[in-house]
Amino acid sequence: MIKILLVDDEKIERDALRLIINKGVNKPIHIEEATNGREALSLFQSFGPDIVFMDIKMPGINGLEAAKTIRSQNSDTRIVFITAFHEFDYAHEAIRIGVDDYLIKPSSEAQIVSLVEKMVSEVDVQRREKNQAHTDDLRLSALTEHLAQEFVYHLFLRGIEKDKFANYLSLLSIPFVSGYGGILELDYESYPIRVESEYQKKILQRRCASVITAEMKRQNHLCYWNFDLSDPYFLLALPREPTIDGQPTDLLHQIQERIRHEFTIQARIYLGPEFSEPSQALRSYARARRNTSPIPRSKRLLKPGFEDQVKHSLLQSDKEAFQTLLDELVTGIRESEQDYLSLRTEIVDLSRVLNHFFTSRLAGGGDRISDEALLVAPDQTALIAQVTVFFRELYGGIETGIESRSSQNLDPLLAYLGKNFHRDLSLEQAASMARLSAFHFTKVFKQVTGTTYVDYLTRLRIEEASYLLENTPKSITEVAEAVGYRDPNYFSRVYKKWTGHPPTKIRSKIIQIPQNNPDSIL
Repeated sequence: MIKILLVDDEKIERDALRLIINKGVNKPIHIEEATNGREALSLFQSFGPDIVFMDIKMPGINGLEAAKTIRSQNSDTRIVFITAFHEFDYAHEAIRIGVDDYLIKPSSEAQIVSLVEKMVSEVDVQRREKNQAHTDDLRLSALTEHLAQEFVYHLFLRGIEKDKFANYLSLLSIPFVSGYGGILELDYESYPIRVESEYQKKILQRRCASVITAEMKRQNHLCYWNFDLSDPYFLLALPREPTIDGQPTDLLHQIQERIRHEFTIQARIYLGPEFSEPSQALRSYARARRNTSPIPRSKRLLKPGFEDQVKHSLLQSDKEAFQTLLDELVTGIRESEQDYLSLRTEIVDLSRVLNHFFTSRLAGGGDRISDEALLVAPDQTALIAQVTVFFRELYGGIETGIESRSSQNLDPLLAYLGKNFHRDLSLEQAASMARLSAFHFTKVFKQVTGTTYVDYLTRLRIEEASYLLENTPKSITEVAEAVGYRDPNYFSRVYKKWTGHPPTKIRSKIIQIPQNNPDSIL
């Protein structure tokens, strides 16, 4: 709906304009009226019109003064002056204010309708542009948050190389001199309302995180969060040399008190040691994590390295090793001395780490495997059943993901081999180029090409060698070197194995040009 404000001290003029607009404009329109500039300014605040038709000469605040105030408050509102010929002395002032158009008294119905339709069209275009800009901003914001969460995950849970660390800093425009690994822990029992669902927890976590981020920003520190695990974790980035020694203990205490006062929940913020190199980030996060858990290391369900073992078995498609790890996990759940809620939280955190690994590393950003059933498992028996389902879906999803993208990943490699078969490219190097493990590469390569990697490379070399032997005067040693063999004797053996005859047999068939041939250039 388009909102129009008619401002004129003469009622007959307002009534005529209202009648013409309602009759001639085929679009939902809401019209309000004001008799002078003061009323117009008051209605502008409460009504928020898209278009204002303003008479210039009115008692009190005239049209020029009112339009000037309106323009200063909202540059998007369309302003149309209603004027007589003899009032054109105001034209320069109207231009300076930025009036969009004018109506000269008296104007025909056609002129008025045409002008209104023009203004309405401009408002519609402006709204679409604003909506598109807002949508783009939301998408960019969501993408930036996703990238930041991915960055924090890799930095603190997987480790990150220096060049990739620099790339993330550049993409996210993070000025980084040093930083801390941080964890936010909320005591949901202290909250006055019972917190039962994950959704409630995430809302509280994000609200508290926004307070931490705002308070840190006031100190010129920047926070980047990841909310995948039961306790949110974050990078506290310092854009310049720190002005304090050690951890900002007093600041953390103040933030915790503010959270308690604003949200009525007990919060604890833990920071690991300060680091300046990405290789030190894992240690900073591990130290912060160590402070959060009241469970002794000896009683924790997941032993150090368990996650990495699961990931390795997935990468290698080692079903036997994967099943052994699942059996070990199920046994650990049955025999765990933890209270059930802590046990379930540990399992949920494991599922989210593995889910992130699944979507980012193997499935090309595919759909996450649902862990909702794990979140609501009421007891150990149900938890074991859901863990088993999750692990089986994870393994099946890995297999499906690899098969679906395998041929696409091989296309660039096959093109490269077609031009660079003479180079020494090991199976491991080729697998890396295809972004596959050596195990999966061997399996996928044969599915796609019908042969092994070594045989495929050898065939390319032998075909090129045959062409060179038949069409060039190169010696066998030169041909061997040209196709990637440094030892001509080894080349001869391979050539004979593939073709059934030695390369000398091809060379002996080359027709020599007689010396007395008149066409000879020698």
